[in-house]
Amino acid sequence: MKQTWTALSLIALLIANPCAAEERIRFHGNRDFSSSELADFLGFTSKREFLPDSIDVHLDRLVDSLVMRDYLFARIDSFKSALNHRDQAELHVFLDEGDLSGISAVRWLGDSLRVPAAAAQRSLCRTGRRFHWKNIEYDANLVLDALEQTGYPFAKVDVEWLPDDSVQRGVQVRLLISSGPLTTIESVTFPGNKHTQTAFLVQETRLRLGERYNTRRIEAARRRLARLDFIRRVGKTGVSLDNSGRTGIAIPVEESRATRLDVVAGYLPETEGRKAVVSGLVNLEFLNLFGSGRRARIHWDRPDNRIQAVEISYREPWVLFLPLAIRADFGQRIEDTLYVTRKIGIRAEIDVGTRVLAWGTLQHETVITDSLAAAVLGLPNLRTTYMESGFSFDTRDHPTNPRAGVLFSTFAGTGWRYRDQLASGEQSGSFRHHRGGMDSEIAQEIFPYWIADLGLHARILETTEPYVLLPDLFRLGGARTLRGYREEQLLGSRIGWASAEIRYWLGPASRVFAFFDAGGSYREYVDGQIQQDRTIFRTGTGIGMRMETNLGVWGIDYGVGEGDRLLSGKLHVSLLSTF
Repeated sequence: MKQTWTALSLIALLIANPCAAEERIRFHGNRDFSSSELADFLGFTSKREFLPDSIDVHLDRLVDSLVMRDYLFARIDSFKSALNHRDQAELHVFLDEGDLSGISAVRWLGDSLRVPAAAAQRSLCRTGRRFHWKNIEYDANLVLDALEQTGYPFAKVDVEWLPDDSVQRGVQVRLLISSGPLTTIESVTFPGNKHTQTAFLVQETRLRLGERYNTRRIEAARRRLARLDFIRRVGKTGVSLDNSGRTGIAIPVEESRATRLDVVAGYLPETEGRKAVVSGLVNLEFLNLFGSGRRARIHWDRPDNRIQAVEISYREPWVLFLPLAIRADFGQRIEDTLYVTRKIGIRAEIDVGTRVLAWGTLQHETVITDSLAAAVLGLPNLRTTYMESGFSFDTRDHPTNPRAGVLFSTFAGTGWRYRDQLASGEQSGSFRHHRGGMDSEIAQEIFPYWIADLGLHARILETTEPYVLLPDLFRLGGARTLRGYREEQLLGSRIGWASAEIRYWLGPASRVFAFFDAGGSYREYVDGQIQQDRTIFRTGTGIGMRMETNLGVWGIDYGVGEGDRLLSGKLHVSLLSTF
């Protein structure tokens, strides 16, 4: 009766005292945990929780917290109330944390024979090792993953641990495995799909009807769908059983508009010896013709007043029902009526995994010159056939506005050229070309919404001709390469450029950024029958933005090159719209 009265007096004093509850609790016997940690485990949040029935609940919570921290044999020996030297009531808790337990035996029960041996070899719970809940969780997930990859998506694992009286502080660990029914994929549906043919989407997933359920293959299917330009979002995969026991896979998708228009306009202010120039680019793409994944593209480019270029391409996916795409290309470029370059080619693409694309191209190029180009530029009629191959590796989480990921692309090839004889007497003949290049981008979120984006690009051409002719030179400068300079301002048989941007992410297609670009070119040329070479290096800085609106994604880039005044930079305005 006296002890009950003391406890009730203690509770009354604790409730009446406005000080924090942990200041009225004293722990005894704790070794590895501080008193403040133990007080947090108790979880007192109000004075009402010091009522007699509530104290037992919180002490049980304390023991459970210690057990979940691998102290399986923790216990509360007793608790009592007392008054300190200031006549303040205190709750004294006497506990035994116990020692960390060792595993005396591990048993996988139930459908354990359906778990692949490779998974069992990677398990962390072994006889003689310390008991850790994180290892138990790892092994349970290991079993579930292994079963889900071999046709058992409805598997479950229950964990038990039992004290082993034959071993001091030893426990037996049991994993009770239930595999559920063997499941095969009998149907694949795409909730949310409105315009794309289901048969095409099934082909893109690479899933075969009747195959065993496999989480890795299904996740790979989701990634393949997400890579399609006309799919905005891919949801979480669902699994269902109908009344007859047939298993269906549902992959929710959200389609985007399948026609994309990209318009870029640039203004280059007047400089000494050069008038102001308005440049332009229009790119029209049909991303999903007839709902079958077929693509077509029309591209028009006007770098300055003297040059116009047009390109047309068509891409056919799943040729002969194989994961093979064939693209046909045609292009023409007119250089101030001096010469015309025409290209016709074919390209084969094949997926290697979900992030690697390999391709090969065969292209024929013709350069037709007039008499002025032959006399002034020393440029004969040319016919060249190129064979090239390459691959790309892409882990970015968004194709145009990534927050993280890497893109790497490279190509190399060789060409055979025949050139006509010039009126000046320069002989005709056959020559060889070798060219290649690479593009890379790395994006990383360094602070919330702040992203560092780095790009590195290079092109190189080697030839057995005396020097590289003007139509073969790579172009550098402008909105897509070296900002702060005119379109195609630098020409070279070897070019390279790098970009560094600090971006603030505003949304899936929106950002503001500051950039620094650097690039250079190397070129060999003939001046008065003397062969010379020239190397140029330039840098540019500026700011820009991409902003998604109902009309499309607006873009503004303003770059200042070397020697330019702040207000005499190069401005490019773009609009990327889908409809």
